[in-house]
Amino acid sequence: LSDLALERFKEAFEISDGPLAFPDRSGGLPIESHRLTKAMGRSCKILGVAAAGPHDLRRTGRTAMTSERLGISYEAAERVIAHLVGSAVSRVYDRNEYLREKRAALESWAAEISAIVAP
Repeated sequence: LSDLALERFKEAFEISDGPLAFPDRSGGLPIESHRLTKAMGRSCKILGVAAAGPHDLRRTGRTAMTSERLGISYEAAERVIAHLVGSAVSRVYDRNEYLREKRAALESWAAEISAIVAP
C-alpha cells in the first residue's frame, strides 16, 4: 500500500476504536462488501453523476497508472491489481513479487489522487 493508503487505514482504525478498520454497526464484524456498493450508489445520486461501484474505482486506478501522466508499465499496473502477467511457463520460472515496482506504481497513483483532492 502507498503511504497515503496506510494513513487512511490508520485513521479508520482510530475512528472505529477497535480491531476492525471498517466494522459493521455492531462494531464486532467487518462491514459487508455490498454496503460499499450501496454507499457509492447513494453518493453518485447526490452528486448527480453516473452510477459507479467499487470495481469502477479499481478500473480508474488501473487506467490512470498506464496513462501518459503516470507512465506506469503495463506489467506493473497489472500486478498491482493482482492480474497474472506472462505465460504460464514464464510464471513458473519467474517467482518474483515485484514489490518495488508495485510500490512505485501505488505511490504514483497516491500522488495523483492527492493532487486531485488537494485544496
